[in-house]
Amino acid sequence: MAFIKPANHDQAKTRKYKSDIGKRENMPYDAENDAYICHAGYPIQAAYEKKTKSKTGYPLVTTVYSCTHCDGCPHKTKCIKGASKTPLEERSKNLYVSKNFQRQRMEMEARINTDEGILLRVNRSIQVEGAFGVLKQDMSFRRFLLRGQVKVQTGVPVAGQCI
Repeated sequence: MAFIKPANHDQAKTRKYKSDIGKRENMPYDAENDAYICHAGYPIQAAYEKKTKSKTGYPLVTTVYSCTHCDGCPHKTKCIKGASKTPLEERSKNLYVSKNFQRQRMEMEARINTDEGILLRVNRSIQVEGAFGVLKQDMSFRRFLLRGQVKVQTGVPVAGQCI
């Protein structure tokens, strides 16, 4: 059983993250209607499903949710973010949700918050930090001289390269 901390685990605990009204995680979900409720109280309905494949060939199904009540909304500037050629007045809120990924992420979050998960996270941070501390402080090791995964794995210098 894996205990992997999600990429934004620590960031999601901050006040700034929790108060951002544009984030899907901060919007209530209506499972009966398959819709998120925006800060103004309007539903963001599922519009369509987008099916793609990852670089490794894994099939991905993403549900796209769209809001039709964004015109004249007083929260629009806080809700819709990101650079786009389309002016903000003409844009509407879209959410891209992979339900399978979201389910797996919730399971992992629950797993790392158990007593065993907390213990493993604490032990890992101690072990990893200690190893890097020894490398940097005791051995004065500040930079790798080999570049690229193949060279680092073999540890053999390439012609014309100093070690």
